[in-house]
Amino acid sequence: MESLKRRLSESVQLRLSLVLCVAVGCIALLSGVLGFLSAWDEAHELQDSSLQQIASLAKEGMLTPRSSNFISPPLQDEAASRILVHFILPAAAPSADFPLPARPEPGFHTLNIHQQSYRVLIENMPGGVQVAVAQLASVRESVALSSALRTLVPFGILFPVLLYLVADLVKKIFRPIRQLAAEVDQQRDSALVSLDSGTIPREIRPFIKAINHLLQRSSDSLALQRRFVADAAHELRSPLTALMLQAERLGGSELPQESQQRLRALRAGMERATWLVEQLLTLSRAQNGEAVALPAIERTSVFTVVKQVISDLHPLAEDKKLDLGVLNASDAAVM
Repeated sequence: MESLKRRLSESVQLRLSLVLCVAVGCIALLSGVLGFLSAWDEAHELQDSSLQQIASLAKEGMLTPRSSNFISPPLQDEAASRILVHFILPAAAPSADFPLPARPEPGFHTLNIHQQSYRVLIENMPGGVQVAVAQLASVRESVALSSALRTLVPFGILFPVLLYLVADLVKKIFRPIRQLAAEVDQQRDSALVSLDSGTIPREIRPFIKAINHLLQRSSDSLALQRRFVADAAHELRSPLTALMLQAERLGGSELPQESQQRLRALRAGMERATWLVEQLLTLSRAQNGEAVALPAIERTSVFTVVKQVISDLHPLAEDKKLDLGVLNASDAAVM
């Protein structure tokens, strides 16, 4: 339950699909109930109409007191589906086969005869004779229920189809957003392109517009950084080259031992600075989309790097009276 709540709170698509499915379900349920009740009443009215038509046949003389039973077309079985036609003669005793109240009022009645419920239509005929047309109430209810249930079949078929269509429609609505997300994910940091909001719903376009502004600012900032790196590398390259040449000429002179050591340290620092400038120039070319040959990967000794760093920083540490050293001299290799 908690997982479903978390998914609902995180997914607009899931919430929209759920709300639409619940709405479609409620509408389908209400329509099904109304259709069921309507079909139920219509089936009863149709059967009442059948009783009235049979009573009309009796009034027109097509049925006589000699044919006291009229059998309708079978509904379930012949005995259960019979519609009984009974003539009530003036001053006659109630029939033992189909006892009815004496002189009942014309119209529809629900009577209990032989412990069974009947729907009975009473009609007056000339000469004081009455005709009673009766049908078992259980048969009527069975027919009405069957007719009403048949009206629910289309709803039962359409409901899952509607749920699928709603879920598919919501998925298609959010498809442009997923495509736009994939487009953003595939963009290179060296070439940021504004997003096309033409296929995006109008409600999300302000968000896309804000993202485009952010992409433009990021692109401008990256371009400024690349230009600064390229300019700095070019500006540093010439002075470092001049210093390297001066250091080489100075190395050819006769210098005290201590001065030669300091000169070697200076030349090593300038070589590292030159290497760093070359790396900055390579980075600038790579950011501009140029093909760059990467150096081969080599194993590097950590202890050698640490020793070089300490050697470079030792004069600064001495100047500030700091003790700079290594506590553990174990070595390791990295790629």
